[in-house]
Amino acid sequence: MMIDKMNGVHPLNETKGVKKASNASNPIFPNDTVSISQEARDAEEIRFLKEVADETPDIRMDKVEAFKAKLNDPNYINDTLLAKTADKFMEALGI
Repeated sequence: MMIDKMNGVHPLNETKGVKKASNASNPIFPNDTVSISQEARDAEEIRFLKEVADETPDIRMDKVEAFKAKLNDPNYINDTLLAKTADKFMEALGI
């Protein structure tokens, strides 16, 4: 069954009361403005940062591989590095 008319009148042919859009260079209300609240700006920034965070991998494999390469280098781990690491560890513990 095909329905192509409503009450005997084709709805697409009804153009009474339809006005053509005016040219954008001749606005009806030239003083209209749009302002965005700080709350809306903050919400958009939060949405954007969340999107970036969601797209960023949790583990940065480039950093992991660089660190693995350093650990495999016998010259990397030396007394100076061990002393610095121990100092930072002790500082983190508050000792």
